[in-house]
Amino acid sequence: MTEVRTQIFRFLQVGLVGFTVDVSVISLLLYGFGLQETDAGLVGSRVVSFVAAISATFLLNARYTFGSSLRHSSFSLYVMIQCLGAAINLGTYTSLVLFGPFNDAPLIALVIGSASATVSNFLLVRKFVYNRRADSEDDGHPLNGPESGGDSHQAGEALRAHGRAQGGQ
Repeated sequence: MTEVRTQIFRFLQVGLVGFTVDVSVISLLLYGFGLQETDAGLVGSRVVSFVAAISATFLLNARYTFGSSLRHSSFSLYVMIQCLGAAINLGTYTSLVLFGPFNDAPLIALVIGSASATVSNFLLVRKFVYNRRADSEDDGHPLNGPESGGDSHQAGEALRAHGRAQGGQ
């Protein structure tokens, strides 16, 4: 149970980073470029900010939250799950800015939409994207052991050591 609590805490921290990216991008588009004046600008700005945030959170969640190597993490599945979360998020946001009370306050709608998707995203990515069982398997290859963790520096060191042991370089 402690591991799950730690993961939830870290997932929320990473989510905060993603949210910061999200808010920064949407604020620039809405207020820097004046896109808040049209419905298409309100919704389109949100789509662009989501794409920027998803890439950052995938990388951070893999290593920091779930201790998983990128090699054993499925970016495509992560994107699909995030798209499900985005449907919840964007649907909530769109409803609130187009039909609800937040047409003049799109950042509040952004907060509500983001919060509504967090729980489903955590549960799904924990189970399907960053499942650590694959990371704990050690098939004897210098890059696959749990101690390698998929870190590119460690992977490079392991390859060089493996090459020297095989008589190379």
